[in-house]
Amino acid sequence: MIQEELQQAERRIVRKVVFTVSCGVISIFMFLAFVISAQGGTARDYAAEAMKKAFVAERAVHIIDEASGANILERANTVSNQNTE
Repeated sequence: MIQEELQQAERRIVRKVVFTVSCGVISIFMFLAFVISAQGGTARDYAAEAMKKAFVAERAVHIIDEASGANILERANTVSNQNTE
């Protein structure tokens, strides 16, 4: 009789521990999913800003090249085309 009660108590404890651990694991995954989804927009914003700055920098290089009359970019393209042939 006592042995049976101990086994029942053990089963209840095991069920509670499994439930608690499962809830903890699910909570961690939910937290990670929330953090990742919240940071996704920030990463896209940084990437968009970097692309804008790269475009502005490229445009500035073209303007400087045209203003100086050196045509460095055209010569660089010609040299790179000759190297690939």
